Amino acid sequence: MGILDKLRRKKKGRLDEPRFPTDAPPAGTVTPGVPTAPAVPTSATRGSLKAELDLVLSQMENLRMQYEAISSRLQNIERVVTEIRGFCK
Repeated sequence: MGILDKLRRKKKGRLDEPRFPTDAPPAGTVTPGVPTAPAVPTSATRGSLKAELDLVLSQMENLRMQYEAISSRLQNIERVVTEIRGFCK
């Protein structure tokens, strides 16, 4: 009995276990005592969705500006490095 035999046994044991818990009720069933989410009007959903999209767009714009700043700094560093290499030669 070697090390590989122990690993093989552990691997088989893991495969026998279910991936998802089986004690959950099937989808679409209502369980007693569990409150359901209240119905939200579609206009409120659209408004919050638009607000979330505006937030994502502003974050993307912020990231774009940060990327441009980093890119310009990197170009300056590359220019300085090439100048230093020129002095050393």
